Amino acid sequence: MTMLNKRDVIILGGGAGGLTAASVLSQLGLKVTLIEKNKTLGGDCLHYGCVPSKALLHQAKIQHVLKQSYAHNVEQQPQLFQQAMQAVHAAIAKIQQHDDPKRFESYGCEVLFGHGEFVEKKQVVVNGQVYYGKKIIIATGSSPTLPPISGLKSCDYLTNETIFSLEKMPQSLLIIGAGVIGIEMAQAFVRLGVEVSVLDISDEVLPMLDIDAAKTLRTTLEKEGVKFYLKANINKVYHLDDYICLDLACANKSKTLKAEKLLVATGRASNCHNLALEKTNVKYTKQGIVVNANLQTSQKHIYAIGDVIAEPLKFTHLAEYHASLVISQIAFKWKQKVNYKALPSVIYTQPECAMVGTISETDKIKITTFAMSEIDRAITDQHLMGFCKVFTMKDKVVGAVIVGAHAGELISEWTLAINQKLTVKSIAQTIHAYPTLAQINKRVAGRYYAPALFNKKTKFIVKCLNILSR
Repeated sequence: MTMLNKRDVIILGGGAGGLTAASVLSQLGLKVTLIEKNKTLGGDCLHYGCVPSKALLHQAKIQHVLKQSYAHNVEQQPQLFQQAMQAVHAAIAKIQQHDDPKRFESYGCEVLFGHGEFVEKKQVVVNGQVYYGKKIIIATGSSPTLPPISGLKSCDYLTNETIFSLEKMPQSLLIIGAGVIGIEMAQAFVRLGVEVSVLDISDEVLPMLDIDAAKTLRTTLEKEGVKFYLKANINKVYHLDDYICLDLACANKSKTLKAEKLLVATGRASNCHNLALEKTNVKYTKQGIVVNANLQTSQKHIYAIGDVIAEPLKFTHLAEYHASLVISQIAFKWKQKVNYKALPSVIYTQPECAMVGTISETDKIKITTFAMSEIDRAITDQHLMGFCKVFTMKDKVVGAVIVGAHAGELISEWTLAINQKLTVKSIAQTIHAYPTLAQINKRVAGRYYAPALFNKKTKFIVKCLNILSR
């Protein structure tokens, strides 16, 4: 090891959170070194997550439209699958340009590729060089986890990190896990002509979701051909000829399923176990690095952001939010506590599902729902599936769920309402362009006030006012 290189900030990890911190802090004049273990920047979101999955879903949507037209030819499916995968990698390459190391170097940020780990609490080693950091940000992301199923580790399984490398269309696909990744990939592959079966130990898909939304998505995928095996206990995974087989117990019956490929989508684990954290006394668990409300670890000069921290929520936009809070602390000495009350999430199936805030039913929370099929733009575009459900407490918006076309865009209005502590009245009194799908937000807000407006008491007051004005 060579002598120390002093830096204001050292950042471990070149994903969404690390890149945000590196970009801003270096442009503010701080001496920043960004260390990335892989050969390119961008992290999981760009290479294995958000970008490739949404690109594949888009290609699958195109094929779904073609299937409903006379232009579709079943014999062309393998070729179309290859074209879809080519489009996925083209999207990755295009967005990769935004994360070109030269861009960050132009800001004054030093970019190093190699495995970085701690030497002690203020020192990091990479490629044989030791760097001293006044502040250190850990943003090393997460990796797929494997459930403890007999035979799985010795099986040729796929994860979100390998499935986008498929060159040939499988005839059949088994998916373990009915969470976001499992459900999105199920719809994408079934629309591309693959026989898809999804297994999960839960009694409903997307167990973290609003029950009505989960049922809507499951019903939609079932109509498209996806088979679901819920409350399934998988006993064994093994190869038989050219197939991967699963022995399971489902609905009190033993069953064997087989397919050409197997996707494991059962969650992710924080990448914090190969950083030599024991040399720093930074506390961490199996779930990730432990942080306080300011995203500081047990060593106050070391921060952790994004997927690497011990939080079940793992989103790209959350990592970027974390980075913004740490930037404020390091650059401007302004401490802000994390606030997840207005954290949106989206499932990019068709229909999409988006949610934000508190979506649980309690005695103190009022729920108002409006069907997408009552919105004129939804009728003209034939996107009738879905609804908007708003959760309120004493007129203030505390949560919302939207199922339908462009739900990911529509949820932002409710995210703003929660963040700014607005009442439903604020949405009801806002003019929404017609005809747009955003009308559903105004209509559900109007329905919230309907019982108080259209009742005997109000009618009596209106009648009296009209008599007095004669």
